[in-house]
Amino acid sequence: MHKLTCLLAAALWLAATPRIYAQVCSPAESQYAFAAYFLTATSFTAGVDETRCVKVEPIPFGLGEIDLDLTATLTFDGEQPPGILLVDDGETVQRLDANGEVIKIPVTTVKITISPQRAGTATIVLKQDGGSFLDFEIERTFIVLANPAPVTWTRPLTYTP
Repeated sequence: MHKLTCLLAAALWLAATPRIYAQVCSPAESQYAFAAYFLTATSFTAGVDETRCVKVEPIPFGLGEIDLDLTATLTFDGEQPPGILLVDDGETVQRLDANGEVIKIPVTTVKITISPQRAGTATIVLKQDGGSFLDFEIERTFIVLANPAPVTWTRPLTYTP
């Protein structure tokens, strides 16, 4: 009887205890590697997410560091975006999916996901505006290709050695 009581108490404790489900995202690439990826990517396929583990850090400079003040802006034609940008800092996930919307990419960013939804074209602007000589703006236009229809085989596949 004592084992049953302990088992029930453990089950109740597990059900009542809040849990944090952290998705492991590794290996993390540097913000510079992500910038290189961002500058070379041109198209995505609708329904195929592209998740990048990114470690955004301050930039070492002389005896100290310069904190990045990065923002991302999304613009597109039409009523709905062809995709969304998700920025995860380990505690919250920001969603960039409105025309002209601006979100901050914090130094604590651990994961950036590009989630293409439908065929179309969108422009994302990454901007560093810290009021210093380190200001820059990168603008990229991306094409989201329609996801091809699933393939249906007309007859069973067979293999003969």
